[in-house]
Amino acid sequence: MVATLHKGVAKVSLSLADGRTQVVGLHFPSDFLGRPFSVEPPPLTEAATDVELCLFERSRFESLLRDHK
Repeated sequence: MVATLHKGVAKVSLSLADGRTQVVGLHFPSDFLGRPFSVEPPPLTEAATDVELCLFERSRFESLLRDHK
């Protein structure tokens, strides 16, 4: 899935080799969440507040992008 954040704040974090977690970004309303066409797993994204998302099935979203260059 990929999504657009409509309301709230989401945080992006990475797990470090020593077991710690590092926050590497924040998403705010109108930000896009996800990585179309990526083969790498996305970093962990969690709600930092109450959020509202508009979700898109990743494969259908990628098809839409390919079809409308």
